[in-house]
Amino acid sequence: MAGRKEMEAKGEEELGEVRRLEGGGHLWKASLVLLEFLDKKEKGNFKGKKLLELGAGEGVLAEALSKMGAKVTATERGGGGGCLDRLKMKADMACAAGLSMKAVELEWGERGWELSELKSHVETFDYVILSELFYDQESHEDLLWTLLRVTVPGSIVYSVFCDRPFSFMFFALLHDTGEFDVEEIPEAEVDKLGMSEEAQIHLHKIVRR
Repeated sequence: MAGRKEMEAKGEEELGEVRRLEGGGHLWKASLVLLEFLDKKEKGNFKGKKLLELGAGEGVLAEALSKMGAKVTATERGGGGGCLDRLKMKADMACAAGLSMKAVELEWGERGWELSELKSHVETFDYVILSELFYDQESHEDLLWTLLRVTVPGSIVYSVFCDRPFSFMFFALLHDTGEFDVEEIPEAEVDKLGMSEEAQIHLHKIVRR
């Protein structure tokens, strides 16, 4: 009998949410939906701007944003699976190609911040990217702590996710801080790139007050 993770992955593939990558990793297609939107709406604004991606995975989105001229810091937690190693390899290749992209290990929350090289980061980020990060309610408070730490008034956060149980609880926490203005992008402006109609995708622009 298939384990829970295998069953979940099968369901995600049936909804067209996951693309398998060479080397054993995977890409949430919602990242490509966000990338398509940003390419149309923000492309000219990224040049020279400092951009942070939390939970960057294999770095597909981070690399694409660096090609738009952003100075990208892509973060991912350590541990098994080799995801962070592959992210670092992609960052190295991007830099060799003349792009501005670096990969940094980061666990969300105060403790993870203290252990990361970002602890000494004194610059502010103009943009922060959150792609498919709200699936685990237990991580929401640590994610919010990190988001508050890396943003300042005027920072722009773009979020995309496919709706799952408790996903919107993160936005309840976000609201309670009183620190952010949240705008959901109308469905008519979002190209789902062939994903199943059953995959309820949500894209938000969040601005730090």
